[in-house]
Amino acid sequence: MITVRLNGSNIALLYETTKAMPASLYQLAAQYEIMAAELGQNETELDAMLAKVDNYIVAGKPEEAREQLQNYRTARVLALDRFQAGQLDWACHVHSVNDKPITDYSESNLIRLIDEWSALGLTQQLVESTLRDVKKNFELS
Repeated sequence: MITVRLNGSNIALLYETTKAMPASLYQLAAQYEIMAAELGQNETELDAMLAKVDNYIVAGKPEEAREQLQNYRTARVLALDRFQAGQLDWACHVHSVNDKPITDYSESNLIRLIDEWSALGLTQQLVESTLRDVKKNFELS
């Protein structure tokens, strides 16, 4: 397990690699990882998606432009709903917080837990850095 200090005495234990996760949880994390990669999660990424639409139009590729515009619309709605696939991916890697095992990995509970953990010190920087470490461990194993 990877130990992550949220703040003070609040400790999260994450699976060291995705291979150590239960198979069903691995699949769920993989879904969120794909969503995070395909859909913009912040204003900069949403702007980049719109730029791709323009590029496809200029290149005379209307089908690709339509598809990218649909992806942009989906990403925008998800962003407005505070849906962060990257954070949900990270939450799937959490085994326990303060010795309390996570048993409910439903989307609604993961969102609730992310809010709870944010109050304990979880930051986006911590999400990104620890998830990067877990993915690196997977590649090395």
